[in-house]
Amino acid sequence: MASHEEEATIWEHLEELSVRLRRIIIAIAIAAVISAAVPLEALQGILALAPAIINVLPFHHTVPNHTYVTMTNNTTNVTMIMHNVLECNVVKLSDTKNGLLVLLRCKPSANNTINTKANSGGNSLLPLPFTISWTPLVVKVPEAIVSVVVPQEVYVAGKTYRVVLMPTGAFEAFEIILFSALLLGVVLASPIIVREIWAYVEPALYPHEKELIKKYGFFFTLLFLFGIALAIFVIAPLTYRVTLSLYPFFIPSDYNVIIKVSVAEVLKFTVELAIATGLIFETPLVIYILIVHGILEPDTVERNLKYVFLGAMILGAIISPDPSGLGMVIIDLTIYLPIHLAVKMAKKKKHAEKD
Repeated sequence: MASHEEEATIWEHLEELSVRLRRIIIAIAIAAVISAAVPLEALQGILALAPAIINVLPFHHTVPNHTYVTMTNNTTNVTMIMHNVLECNVVKLSDTKNGLLVLLRCKPSANNTINTKANSGGNSLLPLPFTISWTPLVVKVPEAIVSVVVPQEVYVAGKTYRVVLMPTGAFEAFEIILFSALLLGVVLASPIIVREIWAYVEPALYPHEKELIKKYGFFFTLLFLFGIALAIFVIAPLTYRVTLSLYPFFIPSDYNVIIKVSVAEVLKFTVELAIATGLIFETPLVIYILIVHGILEPDTVERNLKYVFLGAMILGAIISPDPSGLGMVIIDLTIYLPIHLAVKMAKKKKHAEKD
């Protein structure tokens, strides 16, 4: 009888797990579709139109203004409009593919008429709503990562070599879009993912385990985000600059060299490195918790810190093969110092509790 009850309980847990996994997958899929379908200009337009929307709300009791949009290639026309057509203030400026998108908040003229072309250089003031081009939000992910990680030029032995971004296959663009959409989907759906995981795990936890997670959850998140930021803005750019600088050494001096880089490879490498670095930066907090709760002895961990230092240096040499050794030292110190600090803090806390 007990075995049937245990079997039923297992199936109930599996069913609940499948339901929560489906919710997570659906949330990621919806967020990915939104990131691939929503135009970036629409978000810029919403931000630009926020003052105009607020102006027409029932609780807004200021002097009525008129809001207009113009598309121009320079700010001179905007200045002429502001001084010669109406008393206007520039509310929002946004760069688009078609020029400079300008939102103007203007007071009504004396005769309540507006000359939409006067002194505007042929750029009409368009009453809202207006038409804008379409650029998927998802394209900003590879664009931002490549601009930070990949150098446009590398300098080796007094020579400058251009770095060119080229696809490695006909379907690389689709691969980049799918990967970026999935990445954005996970980021946007992360609150739902965390909620579903917590709802499934919480009933199986003891009260002191729940308190432990609530106490250190913020610090786990902070360290993970710090590791991601360090990987994207320091480790990945340094790694690419060094590895790309090594390539010209294998080419005879009388040859012209153009270094080709794949956007898909850059994107995958950076994301994988960011996740790995974020997880590595969780280690100091894990060690601190284990020492404070008596699972690890602080003296034992302290004696083995030299191996941590050596391992971090080897990892730094693998991640960033910089001939100068600067990249290896940076990675080594960013991994070793937090662990060393965590051991010292945990040891101090243990001694304080004994006293």
